[in-house]
Amino acid sequence: RRVHGDGQCGRVARICEQVAGRCVTGNGTDDLLHLLLSALRLHNKMSGIHISHNTLVYGSDDHIKDERSKIEDIESILNEPPPNSETVQSFANSMVVPDPRSEGTDIQDFGDQTTCMNDYEKTLPDSLSRPLRTRTLAVENVLVVVNPQSGSQQGKELAEQVKAQLTHKGLHADIFEMSEEGSTVESIRTMDLSRIQVIAVVGGDGTIHQVINGLLERKDNAAEEVGIAIFAAGTGNSLARELNQMGEPSDVIERVCRGVAVPIDIVKTIHTRAHDKSEQVMYAFNSIHWGIAAAVNAEAEKLRWTGSDLRYTTGALLAMMKGESKYARVSMEQANGTKLEYEDDFSLIIVNNISVTGRGMHMFPDAKMNDGLMDVMLVTSDKALDLLQMFVKVYRGTHVELPFVEYRQVKSLKIVPFDHRESHTRLEELVDIDGELKGCTPISCEIMPRAVSFIA
Repeated sequence: RRVHGDGQCGRVARICEQVAGRCVTGNGTDDLLHLLLSALRLHNKMSGIHISHNTLVYGSDDHIKDERSKIEDIESILNEPPPNSETVQSFANSMVVPDPRSEGTDIQDFGDQTTCMNDYEKTLPDSLSRPLRTRTLAVENVLVVVNPQSGSQQGKELAEQVKAQLTHKGLHADIFEMSEEGSTVESIRTMDLSRIQVIAVVGGDGTIHQVINGLLERKDNAAEEVGIAIFAAGTGNSLARELNQMGEPSDVIERVCRGVAVPIDIVKTIHTRAHDKSEQVMYAFNSIHWGIAAAVNAEAEKLRWTGSDLRYTTGALLAMMKGESKYARVSMEQANGTKLEYEDDFSLIIVNNISVTGRGMHMFPDAKMNDGLMDVMLVTSDKALDLLQMFVKVYRGTHVELPFVEYRQVKSLKIVPFDHRESHTRLEELVDIDGELKGCTPISCEIMPRAVSFIA
């Protein structure tokens, strides 16, 4: 779709157009597609290229040895005299070709030498629900967004390495270096992305947060069309860990060249700005924290100078020792439309879209990044021993069985804290959104299913 140029992808796109032009059955695009897939399978000329309903996916270098010669072979086939409609229909019907849109399958295997998508899915985390509903990008241009202050502050050097490797693979890459936080969101929101297929983030979760917010604030559909790749260079790197992308940069480069993008859910929040009390919309891919949970990140932020993700563990222990709760009303809507409302003293409330937080904390054992639901944990105890018990159990995900922990999966949520039980005075409590203390309560959250895609 919308593939241009004289490269391999452009030539494959023209092959599709020629096949479509020669099919005179008048039976619609499904017949055209099945004819193309049948021809490719019959002649076995494009091993290493995986075919899906609307896209072509290039395999790894190991599977593609001589794409140019194989494409030339198919082009020579197309130079033969065109068959009549009966011949075309008979040929298409004679081949047993699976429906590319069959449930549970994203990319089918059409050829003995291709790699089945089902095998590829095994490399992806369980926190992605199936079917994945992947799409494939014909990657030619990559924007490398780097936060030079992330993690060990080696981001700029890594970005140069990423650019060099992408260039070596035949892709065009430009580097955008982040400056002030707000200006990055604004830059992504306003820059021309019409020729960009992938944004490669060299940084941590905070950098990803800014890129996502810039994309979702745009007036065009770039958020739907552009894939985000992660070159982990932060402290926590929660999303990179969740997507199994903590390996070598060369591994992520291969993923970028492959171009398979998996859409994940985003949480849209409406909250109060901390500095001027105005209402603000912000998008979260990871988590929203209120109560002690927000205090954890506040403590962890003070320890950023350590450059270690152990600062989150230390922050959690410091916050738990202070043990504090606030009265709040929490309203939710479940997947089936059922409304729930809780009014109680809560020490912390966490909304998450990923299963594992920090390093190995299975905070939300049932969380899926693309199930159209956000996972919510309500904790009513503020006793240090209870919180410590929960902290110990969270590494196995068994903390959700504790009597003072409520675990829900919902489509929407609203948190309104009050001064005390008998009071109608709403409190303006700090809210942590994707690791940043940017807002105050009251806060409303709504799930946006499969709103942004990541290279997987």
